[in-house]
Amino acid sequence: MRNDVSFGDSWWHYVPGVGQAGDLAQEVTEAFDDRAVQSWWITYAAGNESQRQQLALDAWQQGELRHNIVNLSHAQQVDPALYGNELGEVLDTLQQFEMMRAAGMTWEQMVAAQGSHMRAEAETRARAANPGTDPITEADLQDAHEEGVADQDYLGEEDTTWWDGLSAAQQTSWNQRGARAVTIRLAHAQRTRPDLNIQASEIAVDIPGNSNSVAYVDGAGKCWIGETTIEAIEVDPAYADSTIMHELRGHPEFDTGFALSMELYDGSAGALPGYTRPADGTDERYDEWLRFEYLESEIGALMREEAFWIASRDQDGDGTVSAAEQNPLGSPGALLDTLLGNLSSQFAPSLLEPFLKGLARRFEADPRVTQSASTMFAATCLRQLGVTV
Repeated sequence: MRNDVSFGDSWWHYVPGVGQAGDLAQEVTEAFDDRAVQSWWITYAAGNESQRQQLALDAWQQGELRHNIVNLSHAQQVDPALYGNELGEVLDTLQQFEMMRAAGMTWEQMVAAQGSHMRAEAETRARAANPGTDPITEADLQDAHEEGVADQDYLGEEDTTWWDGLSAAQQTSWNQRGARAVTIRLAHAQRTRPDLNIQASEIAVDIPGNSNSVAYVDGAGKCWIGETTIEAIEVDPAYADSTIMHELRGHPEFDTGFALSMELYDGSAGALPGYTRPADGTDERYDEWLRFEYLESEIGALMREEAFWIASRDQDGDGTVSAAEQNPLGSPGALLDTLLGNLSSQFAPSLLEPFLKGLARRFEADPRVTQSASTMFAATCLRQLGVTV
């Protein structure tokens, strides 16, 4: 075992070393046959926690991890009964290692730093909301903390006013347009990207359910499209490629593991006096999930969709692209700007850069994320937050 890593019972702990050098993601030229890759995954799945963590880091540091992943079939990558869970765990292990390596902290130290940051942020909010009050009470701190957690604009406010204002006939017409759009989209996918194996059962219409988004994926992995996605397909079915991939592949692929930011939050929230984790299904727990877990999944899904994004095409062949021919869906780059713009106060100052670097290394190891997507992520981190990953 290397002298820079030790493993705990449930979370392994990085001990900062001296003189660490070299590119951990260096390419290797040695050829691996499929049997060797399959043997690696079989060994990984059979190992205990410590053994799996060691295998994952060895493969990453030796430049073999990406090769091991790319040689899994799509089914092996996403099916929990095959290697879907193992793949998610491997990437989470790598992300956590690189996050701690960049911070030069153990996980416990990072949890403590985040806890101190959240308590200080809550105290600042509480004093601003209760001028002249001294001392600030636990209830004041809790109210301030909940307001801070809910203070994000990832999704916007739910608003079905437009849909509710339509007549029954208009709603029926929109649902019919949606059904036609699904048929067009499926035919397009089967014609242009049969390798993605998108099935009719994977796409459906829910216009009011997308009042604050263009599409969403449910717990069963089905993509539900809304107004803007329908309009995009009507202009050019290829315009919806990125959105469909975001929902059908991006979220489910990233979510096979766990969100490190949510683990960090849950571990550090105890630093808030009187804090009790809200029950699952409550608005308060949803706000915590949205602020910390959804954030990572959405970033991962944007990275997955980037290669499929088309801004515009000359639909009528006249040599120009009119406004009506533009893709009405938002670009992954613009959406990533919004997500990362929310991060400035989310993490302790000492943890923001390590968090982003951990994600960047994860994306480098995942062959489903293209180089252009990684470049987009790096450029956005620098532009929005001044962080070089």
